[in-house]
Amino acid sequence: MLTSSEVASLLGVDQATVRKWVNRGVIRPQRPGARPLTFWPEDVGRLQASRTLPAQRAAIEDIWAEVDHELAGQHGFCHDTA
Repeated sequence: MLTSSEVASLLGVDQATVRKWVNRGVIRPQRPGARPLTFWPEDVGRLQASRTLPAQRAAIEDIWAEVDHELAGQHGFCHDTA
């Protein structure tokens, strides 16, 4: 899971923007209404991919591979880039 702070950092926006996106239905938190807001990494990855140019995607996939490696060691999670 990623916090709203982590999502904001990954996407280069403020936490307030992440909250606006939640309110507008752009991204759904793992547990709507729960605090703190947490998000599934694959949902954040899809949002990130939709906001980037194709030339940037290779670099982003490299970053996600590193995140996957870390999360797999911590929680047995693997991000699906498909």
